[in-house]
Amino acid sequence: MFKNGSSTKEHQHKDDIDDNEKDAVYDQDEVKFLRNLVSEIQSEKKELHKLLDQQQRLALQDKQLLEEYKAEIKDLKALTMAPHDDGEKEVTSDKQPEPENSTPESQPKPKKWWRFGK
Repeated sequence: MFKNGSSTKEHQHKDDIDDNEKDAVYDQDEVKFLRNLVSEIQSEKKELHKLLDQQQRLALQDKQLLEEYKAEIKDLKALTMAPHDDGEKEVTSDKQPEPENSTPESQPKPKKWWRFGK
């Protein structure tokens, strides 16, 4: 090994080439890994965009339903608070109608009943 000085240089040169090849293989593996990682991240990003879009559509539907429910409740409250003409007519129809002229002359005179045998 010490006899020939060129063998040492060749051996060092050979080690340098081996190191470069190892680095090249390592770099290629690292590049593949990083490309796969980027691809996965892009897929996740697309999925997150889909989920965000879906969430926004659902939130809009919820908002529309809420507005419809509020309007329906408002209508129902208005119906329960408003005076009912039909209901009042039914209630007053149970009572005897009062004459328009409430003077004693216009009202019928009560009949007198006589008892016989006294």
